[in-house]
Amino acid sequence: MSSTSRRSSGERSLRRFVLPSNLGPVSVPSVRFSANVHPIRPVVDRSPAPDRAQSIQELPVYVGASGRVCHPFTKKGIVKNALLIQRLARSGRQDYGFARGSHELRVIELEKGRGVPKREKDIVEPCIAVVIPCYRESTRVLGVIGGVGDEVRHIIVIDDACPDGTGEAVRTKCSDPRVEVITHKTNTGVGGSTLTGYARALEIGADIIVKVDGDGQMDPALIPRLIAPITDGNADYVKGNRFLHPDGPKQMPTVRVIGNLGLSFLSKVSTGYWDIFDPTNGFTAIHAKVAARLPVQKISRGYFFETDMLFRLNIMRAVVADLPMAARYADEQSGIRIGRAIFEFAGKNFLNAIKRIFVSYFVRDFSVVSLQLVLGKLLFLFGVVFGGLEWRKSVTSGVPATAGTVILAALPIIVGVQMGVAFLNYDIRNVPKKPIHLIL
Repeated sequence: MSSTSRRSSGERSLRRFVLPSNLGPVSVPSVRFSANVHPIRPVVDRSPAPDRAQSIQELPVYVGASGRVCHPFTKKGIVKNALLIQRLARSGRQDYGFARGSHELRVIELEKGRGVPKREKDIVEPCIAVVIPCYRESTRVLGVIGGVGDEVRHIIVIDDACPDGTGEAVRTKCSDPRVEVITHKTNTGVGGSTLTGYARALEIGADIIVKVDGDGQMDPALIPRLIAPITDGNADYVKGNRFLHPDGPKQMPTVRVIGNLGLSFLSKVSTGYWDIFDPTNGFTAIHAKVAARLPVQKISRGYFFETDMLFRLNIMRAVVADLPMAARYADEQSGIRIGRAIFEFAGKNFLNAIKRIFVSYFVRDFSVVSLQLVLGKLLFLFGVVFGGLEWRKSVTSGVPATAGTVILAALPIIVGVQMGVAFLNYDIRNVPKKPIHLIL
């Protein structure tokens, strides 16, 4: 069949993409396209990208050095699976085509011999691993494992030196072939257990790592929704938020609601994620590329783990998203002592806030907002100290301060506060917005 007749029948072949001038070509196998699948026109030279007004069927697609397929005009036009083209090339499959979505390219399977869409399907589904840290959860963890859906490929249970033998209970009573149990000889805390699970998940090639506590407070059925922002290329890390759910706070004990409200505000300052809430929520998902670059030796091993993770992620400029979820409580007993945790978390949040501001605004960058912070503090301190001294002098001498003295004390305070507010406004707007796993 001639090339002309093939095009008239709605089928086209694609053998290679040509990259921008600074990159080399990437070969892919011949792929057939039907009339109702938007074909991708191969770029035969290194000429500039076509005009926006050109037909969508004729828009070229560039393949970056990492193998990602990118829409030439949209930042979000990235295929869900970063290695999709490379894996297609290695597999030699020819029964897949590309369909254009609103901001991305999707892969669809074609019915054999007909060249028409059979059903939308990613060539390679992301490998999802679930990490379940456990301490005295032998009566609940089996129910958690049973609720994990088929979308999960690996389930890693961490027995954190449980006195009730949680790990052994899972080994003897659970027949799910996806389950692997790792037992700690000494208790390392929820953070240490989770990081052990992260390390194992990276070893077995997971693309996304989900953390679910073994006490049954989190619904494993929400995992597909939890990982969706990551697979869609919109986030690097997703966490649950019980306060976004209509009935979330109502189902939480009053003490926990009050504690979470206070800790949430402190965490906003320390982590820099002003747009998220419920920082101690342990229902999380992280992209493997981001997890592999975490400074694991510096992350808190105890109950401060989730909040400290957010701090480390902000230093990495990772995008974090919230998922509304209901609060589920049964007869489990929390190991957190609220009174002690508030003071401990407050101190650690204060230190993290100082570290984050110093790294973000004085080490990695120094701009006008950095000057505003420094000058604002200096002016405010000068106004307070000078005003205090003059007030004391006036009280002891009985002579009222002059108008000029009052203005000289008040003006630096006012200007300092204004500069501080300007810095705070910039910091709130400086929340990371571009997922880093797309470029790692």
